[in-house]
Parts: sequence; C-alpha cells; structure tokens
Amino acid sequence: MHLSRHKLTEMSTKAKYWTIKCTKHLSTLYQTKVDTKYLSEDKLMEFIRILMSKYALSDDEILEQYLRRPFKKSVDFIQVVRTNSNLSEPLSINFTTQIADISVSAWLAD
Repeated sequence: MHLSRHKLTEMSTKAKYWTIKCTKHLSTLYQTKVDTKYLSEDKLMEFIRILMSKYALSDDEILEQYLRRPFKKSVDFIQVVRTNSNLSEPLSINFTTQIADISVSAWLAD
C-alpha cells in the first residue's frame, strides 16, 4: 500500500483527544474531551484522582491521602490503572479507577 506524503502528514497531525467520563451507576456525573497536547498522561492521572476524590471521598479521606507522617505508610484510596493495546494493534490507551459505585474512565480518541 502506497500513501502519499500529504496523506502521511495528515495522519500524523490529526488531533488526538482524551475523553474523560465520571459515572455513578448508569448516570453520567461529568464528561469532557481534552486535546492531548494540553493534557499529559501524568496530569490526566492527577485529574482523574482529583475528580474521583470530589465524588467518592469525604474531606477527611481526601486530606488523609496527602498527609505524610514519619514511620507511617500513606493512605491511597484511589488506584488509577493504565492499560494499552498490544503492539500489533492500533494505539489505544485507557485509564480507569473505581470506588464503590463511582467510576472514572479516560481513553484516547481521534
């Protein structure tokens, strides 16, 4: 298959977006799309943790995650999991987290 230079440039410059969705049961609490050039994976994970904190944790639980006490393990209520496609498949990156009935998902989209 031969692709023209114009077609290759068009494919490489096509904008990619993070689609972010927070749900409780079947209800959508928050949903947005953000261009990947404005939100890195690290910042996306940070945002997912903050969004989950807002909807699923008490004020004291949120504070507990940030406290650093000598000789005590810090509490981490929110675990964000990153998955991606196999090398032989088209690029696919997903982030998910869930506490009780609240979940946040983010995925890469064109």
